[in-house]
Amino acid sequence: MRLLKERNEVNILGIGPLLAIVVAIQRALGYEIPLASPWREMLQIVGVVLSATGVYFWLSSALLVKRAFQSHRLETTGVYRLCRNPLYAAFIVFIVPGLSFLLNDLLLLTASIMMFVAFKLRIGKEEDFLLKEFGADYQQYARELAQLIPFVKL
Repeated sequence: MRLLKERNEVNILGIGPLLAIVVAIQRALGYEIPLASPWREMLQIVGVVLSATGVYFWLSSALLVKRAFQSHRLETTGVYRLCRNPLYAAFIVFIVPGLSFLLNDLLLLTASIMMFVAFKLRIGKEEDFLLKEFGADYQQYARELAQLIPFVKL
């Protein structure tokens, strides 16, 4: 719970509203990089799958981490068995690329790259906190799992 108090910017919507504003501004200014057919139709199906997966990652990780904070324990089950930061992964790996394909706008993929950099900076602070709170348990967990992108150790 202390982490939630220390991070007063935490809210249930997360980065979603900011992403919506960026997309709206980009659309209003007419900046986009569209794909031609037949790729467009195929990538829209990929976009639906990625977006649905991202929403699952986002919701399940938010619920799991909320319970873990309440009971003051390290969460290592569910989507936390795939990577250490599934909440962030939901956006940069699934939701934003999925929206990019659904909206037929490759320029939106640059948002994933920017989010990756921003999240990597944020994750360092969070991992320092988790190491202090959970010590050897977190160290072992961190050694076993990818930090941000499921199954990809960078």
